Amino acid sequence: MRVDYIESGSADICRPILQSVHRWFGIESINEAYIQYVDEHPTFIAYEDDMPIGFLSLKRHYAQAVEIWVIAVHVDYHRRGVGRALLDSTEAMLREEGVKFLQVKTLNDTHPSPEFALTREFYKGMEFVPLEVFPTIWSEDHPALQLIKAL
Repeated sequence: MRVDYIESGSADICRPILQSVHRWFGIESINEAYIQYVDEHPTFIAYEDDMPIGFLSLKRHYAQAVEIWVIAVHVDYHRRGVGRALLDSTEAMLREEGVKFLQVKTLNDTHPSPEFALTREFYKGMEFVPLEVFPTIWSEDHPALQLIKAL
């Protein structure tokens, strides 16, 4: 597996990956916003041979604080180290740039989704810690949990 860093133009690469994880990303209008975002912003792409199997795109809030805006791994490649490889590459670059904190938002554990229980387990396994819950930032039915990691 290899991870490449692409400055822009990755919509066509990322779209099939995002479509494969519809249990996590099931709202088409939000998916289109993610695809537009990765097309306009730098994105890490994981490949198995020459096939794209995962991606991660960042949102830079401040020089020392960055957010994982979207991350997705093709459903056929879950639990094979793809997410870890994407994060390892991301964190190495951010450390070189002097970034101190990496954050991510996901559904809080009060939401019954088994898929997002796996997502929270992944982040906690990658040493992210819960910081705050935002009950209505997305919607009342989708409370957001903010996790953070010191780099």
